Amino acid sequence: MNILTFFDYIINPSRSNSLKKELKAARQLGMLVGVFTVTWLPYFILFLIVAWCHHCVSDTIYTASIWLGYLNSTLNPLIYPLCNKHFRHAFRKIFYCQHANTKLPNLNELRELHALHSIRHRR
Repeated sequence: MNILTFFDYIINPSRSNSLKKELKAARQLGMLVGVFTVTWLPYFILFLIVAWCHHCVSDTIYTASIWLGYLNSTLNPLIYPLCNKHFRHAFRKIFYCQHANTKLPNLNELRELHALHSIRHRR
């Protein structure tokens, strides 16, 4: 970071916020591309090898590389929301059953509410 860029962020802090958003988006995109590469690269390499020499790669390894590529489709829906801070917080609350200020009525309260409701509708 050069000195002019530093002073520009001090003078115009809204630009700093936009830079944070851009870095966050770049990090998420880098993560998606990285997972795509790790999961599909073995298949593409084996595909080229099998095209030249069919008996060089066993069917089990070739099938495993295909399934590794399919795993990418499973990971994508997890990567998008896990890069979002609000989603992580909500997921943690649901996963650990941490519902703030949530009080479930007991059976007697439900019976009382039902009785009140039926009395009002009879009138």
